[in-house]
Amino acid sequence: MTAESLVLANGKTRIGLDAQGNFAGLNVSRKALEMADPDAQPDTARTTAQSRQEQARAWRLALKSAKAADIAVGFEDHRLTPPMTLGLNVLRGEAKDFSTSSASPMSLDIKARLDSGGDIAASGNVHADGGTSDLKISLAGVELVPAQAYLSEFAKLKLVSGTLSGSGRLRYNNPTGSRLAYEGSVALDRLLLEEIQPKRTFLSWGFSCQRRYRCDTGAESPGHRRVAGR
Repeated sequence: MTAESLVLANGKTRIGLDAQGNFAGLNVSRKALEMADPDAQPDTARTTAQSRQEQARAWRLALKSAKAADIAVGFEDHRLTPPMTLGLNVLRGEAKDFSTSSASPMSLDIKARLDSGGDIAASGNVHADGGTSDLKISLAGVELVPAQAYLSEFAKLKLVSGTLSGSGRLRYNNPTGSRLAYEGSVALDRLLLEEIQPKRTFLSWGFSCQRRYRCDTGAESPGHRRVAGR
């Protein structure tokens, strides 16, 4: 399917990641393919990767321009138990040259407000296949408490309060470099972490502090991280 432009306004949608980390939208498209050909028999000789590649070629969507305003988005990450949920309102957003069958990235420009508090702005390039991204981002007063689900995965700590602000360049899944890299400013305010048992303060940060950082996770070793600040 190809369209010159798409405009969305005053609506609601839900997106997220399933337990395997796949984007939910991809699962919807695969289900649609199955419904379109209900009599098709699965070929057990084919690998899962081959099947997904064939499905991707069969289902194509191309948009020259897509704009959104006042869209409520609910995000769920089912890799965690219980799932992490996050709500935001897209105040303004535009994507250009989006295609599920093109190796070229789409350009993205978005401004959103989180239900839990804080504003996010991002602009740059994103690949529809795999999520490879190179974005200029800006955060203002983003509440950190919703990130408790991720913190609980590796630490027995409670995130009581805190906000995050900053601006910089974020790169994800770069095939020639780090899997995740950020370079820019970071500011923490009113951060309070507590130990759960016994309950006591682990880290308290009662004032705003801003520094410039460079942080990346190496592609050659997913667990390896390098952080530099000045």
